Amino acid sequence: MPFNSIDYIAFLMLIVAISFLLKKNQKNYLLIIASCLFIGLYHLEALFLLFFSVCLTYFLYRKIENCKQELHRKTYYRIGILFNIIFLLSLKFIEKKSFETFKTESILLFIGISFYSLQNIAFLTDTYFKRLKFTTTFLEFSLYAVFFPKIVAGPIEFPKEFIPQIQSLNDRKQLLIEGSQRILLGLVKKIVIADRLAELVHYNFDLETSSFGITNLFVAAIFTFQLYFDFSGYTDIAIGSSKMLGIDLKENFQFPLSSKSITEFWRKWHISLTSWLTNYVFYPISFRMRKWNKIGIVSAIIITFLISGIWHGFALTFIIYALLHALYLIIELITQNKREKFKQLLPNTIHTIVSTLITFNLVSLSLIFFRSESLNKALFILKSFLDFKQFFPPNWERDFFAKLATGGELDSLFNFYVTSILLIFMLLLEKKIRTIIQKNNFNWFYFTICILAIFMFGVFKSRDQFIYSQF
Repeated sequence: MPFNSIDYIAFLMLIVAISFLLKKNQKNYLLIIASCLFIGLYHLEALFLLFFSVCLTYFLYRKIENCKQELHRKTYYRIGILFNIIFLLSLKFIEKKSFETFKTESILLFIGISFYSLQNIAFLTDTYFKRLKFTTTFLEFSLYAVFFPKIVAGPIEFPKEFIPQIQSLNDRKQLLIEGSQRILLGLVKKIVIADRLAELVHYNFDLETSSFGITNLFVAAIFTFQLYFDFSGYTDIAIGSSKMLGIDLKENFQFPLSSKSITEFWRKWHISLTSWLTNYVFYPISFRMRKWNKIGIVSAIIITFLISGIWHGFALTFIIYALLHALYLIIELITQNKREKFKQLLPNTIHTIVSTLITFNLVSLSLIFFRSESLNKALFILKSFLDFKQFFPPNWERDFFAKLATGGELDSLFNFYVTSILLIFMLLLEKKIRTIIQKNNFNWFYFTICILAIFMFGVFKSRDQFIYSQF
């Protein structure tokens, strides 16, 4: 049941309506039933897999919490971590083989197993190190694990932030307005922006093989915009859906495309995954290597991003994507003092523009590997950047603008220009729109503009799935 479908909106509205008819102690039962229906009606096999994982993880949690002997507690903890890692890697391997063999998506794709497993690991780790100051019932843990707005692609929630909310779940009618308008923003980002850009990216990445260097450079930038609006659009819908049910999910994006450094970018991009990797991978590794000073920090950065690459999938392209970002951060760490001196030489406005452009292009460069289906394809695109004889096209309208447009023909240019204008408007107005939504006042002008944008410029023929639902 994709978030960008009428079925999902109807399902959500039904659950919200029922929740207001129930007593406080009945709402968690409704949400767990709704989550099971959300998964089971689409993939019954996935529901059985998740039920098995929930039962085993909760059993180990109770053992860790109640066991008084440290050796036994550590054993149960290690079994739980090992199980969730093997569970994650096994299902990713099965999914990969299923696609390679049958050219179809595995049923396991739908359940967002990567996000789900990371939450289980966080839950067991916080329990083992006694960071949780409360006891969790089986129902509460089950809801934490499979809550339907976040099961497919996050945000990844920490137990100490999520579980207390479901232990004191209340009606918060004022959040209905904010939640519904946040969902509307997410639909605009997905249907009007990301899906229109997806057609341009698909043609140039997957079909076109003879573009000029500057064309490929712009396509890489377009994919960066597509990925951002696709994933942040999903997050907006997830956060909005959850708000309507009385639960706050963490923000996953804070306008990362305006970042002035890669360090700042990772503080604003996919925040829930960055926070998880920082707390459960980077900090433990850097603490163990603290005697090595900068070498220890560099090693921790490399290991953390290597794990991030593997988390995205069993492909060399994902590993290279992740290690490129590790390299960026290491260079920023080493050159920190020199960059501060350079900053003082430039006016603030100039420094901001230059830094933002450099950061954006470094991110776009790494995402070439993220998007490419093979290493050869990524290298082909990179080589075109260095082919100075073929970098600029002889005919800009035919060989640049037309190739960027859907289908690569001149009559598609109008759609390309419309898409570009919509993209620019969203980039300029996104922060202001978020501010309007957070005021909890229903804004008829905003509502009308979003509805008109969806019906006038939305892409409905394919209803592409959200990119990060495959992870």
